Amino acid sequence: MTLLPQWVRNLVLPVYERRVMRGLDRLPRPRHVGIMLDGNRRWARAAGHDDVSEGYRRGGAKVQEFLTWCEKADVGHVSLFMLSDDNMGRPENELVPLLRIIEDTVADLAAPRRPWQVSVIGSLDLLPAEHAAALKEATTTSTSPTTFAWAPSTTPGNRR
Repeated sequence: MTLLPQWVRNLVLPVYERRVMRGLDRLPRPRHVGIMLDGNRRWARAAGHDDVSEGYRRGGAKVQEFLTWCEKADVGHVSLFMLSDDNMGRPENELVPLLRIIEDTVADLAAPRRPWQVSVIGSLDLLPAEHAAALKEATTTSTSPTTFAWAPSTTPGNRR
């Protein structure tokens, strides 16, 4: 996989964003957008990273950018599916860093300085107790006016 150099992305991205936004101006706005954060581990391996956590970190860092884009597009509610039942079967050296990155992402986006109201949905009982508690705690700090709810689901496609 060939990745574009950062300077090329910095040059092209604003043009691409303006083009997408102009196209959206002519279309009705969705009130709710759902997205599955998937492929970060594959991306990390394809990009040559020995530690797949780098992919999780990069994916987590894109969440704020995505939510900002949704806010500009007047999307009122966003659901982010960050963890599936299948992820829970990963080796501990992959799962624990992923859970911590999810916790950090939720805590950052739920911070009072952020314009988003954060809710955690899904089966938190599937998570180790310390991680479930950290996610619940992070959402209690989410006191900003609701621009849209952000819902890191723990169970997309859950069969339970």
